[in-house]
Amino acid sequence: MQRNPGAFSFADATQITVVGSAAGECVADGEPHATTLVTIFDIPPLFDPVLDTVGDLPGPGTAILEGEIQLQNLP
Repeated sequence: MQRNPGAFSFADATQITVVGSAAGECVADGEPHATTLVTIFDIPPLFDPVLDTVGDLPGPGTAILEGEIQLQNLP
């Protein structure tokens, strides 16, 4: 359960939406393909009154990883 309503400093937030991007339909062509990986996760309380208050924990967290993927055939 969150300490405060909302998410990421938006008191009226009722949901979190993240949008990634796939590397494409065929990544087996040996060429690099741009991709964005995203995830949403829960951050549990630390059970330290100061850190939990400053960090507004427990609460939501997100991670975004942008990069390229390239598959190659190995001999």
